[in-house]
Amino acid sequence: MNAQVGINTDTPEATFDITAKNPTGTSTDVDGLLLPRVDRQKAQSMTGVPVSTLIYVNSIATGTQTGTAANIDSAGYYYFNGSAWIKLNINNLNIYNSNGTLTANRVVTTAGNSLSFTNGANNILIGTTGTQGIITATGSTRGALQLNGGSGQINAFVDNNNAAQINSTGNSTELNIGTLTATPVNILTNGSNKVTITSAGQVGVGTSAPSELLDINGRARVRTMDMATGSNFITPVYSDSNGVLIKASSSAVYGGIISSSSTIASGATGALITGMAAGAVYKAIVTVGDGCSYITVAEYMVTNYSFNNNYAIKGLDGLFSNGSAKAPTFTETNRTTTGTTWAGKPTCADGGNSSSLNYTLTMPSAGTINVTNNGNVGRTYNIVLTRII
Repeated sequence: MNAQVGINTDTPEATFDITAKNPTGTSTDVDGLLLPRVDRQKAQSMTGVPVSTLIYVNSIATGTQTGTAANIDSAGYYYFNGSAWIKLNINNLNIYNSNGTLTANRVVTTAGNSLSFTNGANNILIGTTGTQGIITATGSTRGALQLNGGSGQINAFVDNNNAAQINSTGNSTELNIGTLTATPVNILTNGSNKVTITSAGQVGVGTSAPSELLDINGRARVRTMDMATGSNFITPVYSDSNGVLIKASSSAVYGGIISSSSTIASGATGALITGMAAGAVYKAIVTVGDGCSYITVAEYMVTNYSFNNNYAIKGLDGLFSNGSAKAPTFTETNRTTTGTTWAGKPTCADGGNSSSLNYTLTMPSAGTINVTNNGNVGRTYNIVLTRII
């Protein structure tokens, strides 16, 4: 028989056309189609099921979620796709109301449009406009990007009308900023390059082509420097015609500086400096002052040859602006002993009298200079030696 079948209609418009008995109005009669109602065990037990067969599973208390019933996890409408029963998505499940699992890779083609996740004034936007791919995180007070690796974390954020920052936290051991190729790292401000680090490790400040490990194109300032102490050699630094800083020499022979200080009680003798280089000649500057800001400065020539005990010290000149005589009186007892006396030294509230800044320098052996305090109160003596040979 080849025909169209109609129920409640004499003019069926399809192979099987069911027309509601009461398509409108307030009738309480039931109109609709009742599909076969079976439990999961029955659906699981069927064999030879034609593709597109439709059923309603009214119970999952029986049977198991295996085989052709692998997808039957709740009551509902199912159709047979040739190998298993598939649930009809009559509940309109989607990413807006349900979680799910991707079964394969997926591609979203934006066609120049953006995807935005918005919560009031805050949003995350993914855009692909023109040749640019961009992710934008916008917050009413802070936009942030957070990356987590285990318990390590890095945060990049910018606050409204405040600083932008990149910070690492958690158990991250360090924060590296750099390149994985032989290309430089640049730091820009106001849209222009201010600092460059080349692949060779050279740092340029004010230049993008540094020729030294540190290349500063402009004036430099050091606000704080430590005072040299002990017997460490200090070599003066100069600038060549290209502005490159160089030492006075490649060794500490010429221009090398050593310094020391020592506090000596009245009438006592102690080492002022040790460790002078053998075979060296120095110019020495000794300073001593008191609690009233009276300061004396004296200059000496020192030779330090241990062979045949050819070491000696001799006073050259000095300055005491508060004394009646600016220069000291040197008493050369022998080649290793020089007494230094300052005339017209005023008394001081720290107890020092007119002799309180007087002292004697001696060389008991090569490489050592002692100082004897000839004043009436303890004093601190400072010495700086510049090597000239």
